[in-house]
Amino acid sequence: LPSRVIHVSGNKVRLLPSGGQRGRYAALSHCWGSSGRPPLKTTRANLHNHLQDIPWTSIPKTFQDAVTVARSIGLAYVWIDSLCIVQDDHQDWLEESERMGSIYEQAELTIAASHTPGCWEGFLFPRHPLPPSVEIPSFFSHGSDVSEAPGIRVFATVRRDTATNTFPEFGVLNSRAWATQEWLLSRRIVFFTKGTIIWSCKAITQRETGERCYSVSRNTRWKNIIEQYSDRQLTYATDRLIALEGLRMELGKKIACEYAFGVWKESLPNQLLWQVTKGIEGAVIPDPLKLPTWTWA
Repeated sequence: LPSRVIHVSGNKVRLLPSGGQRGRYAALSHCWGSSGRPPLKTTRANLHNHLQDIPWTSIPKTFQDAVTVARSIGLAYVWIDSLCIVQDDHQDWLEESERMGSIYEQAELTIAASHTPGCWEGFLFPRHPLPPSVEIPSFFSHGSDVSEAPGIRVFATVRRDTATNTFPEFGVLNSRAWATQEWLLSRRIVFFTKGTIIWSCKAITQRETGERCYSVSRNTRWKNIIEQYSDRQLTYATDRLIALEGLRMELGKKIACEYAFGVWKESLPNQLLWQVTKGIEGAVIPDPLKLPTWTWA
């Protein structure tokens, strides 16, 4: 288990230091929302209270929905960043941010609130009933002979929802930079969109209707990752490299190559051939991190 998890079995919800114990948990991938209505957070001031009990009425709807999903599939623990990291403890935040890659990779399931702009709205949306399906006979043809294919059944349905409502790529979560490593490292993800639920793992991406679709953000080539990542939004520009650190650590275990400032030494010449394709020409962006000029970051 991660350093802290939300214990959700039973009637109470509370923060639990894991103490290194093993267990199965779900991790939530979500948008925090606007600064005008921030999510419920664990701070040094309320840490003791959260260890005792987090009142259900104080929990944002998106977090409540994540607890509901976890309970429904028999998981006793949920990991939610704003609650499981002490937000005003900089050292705790740095340490947990570095572990975030392994947190999502080791989760039994990642719950992705892909179309929810903040933590107070929830992601279990009211839905139209599934449209009726029509069975269509399937036939084999061999020369002039045509015969019905035994054991093969084909169903057709009329989709009511638009791509905007049903594809994770069109959801607001897809614009969040931190979601890059959360989606790439997760073994299993369930995307909750406005119109459907989508299951994605290393082997398949499939809608609740059984329809297969293109794998969501599973390209692990570093250049493709950076292209996706740099097009997404960060609340704090200083998080540009930290938000990739978990992914960097997990990939580093597999490729055994030196890494610096967002590029890998083994592919350095190729990875230095980056260019800006969006933005204002000649714009000067403040760089509080004082990064080298050759890095895309």
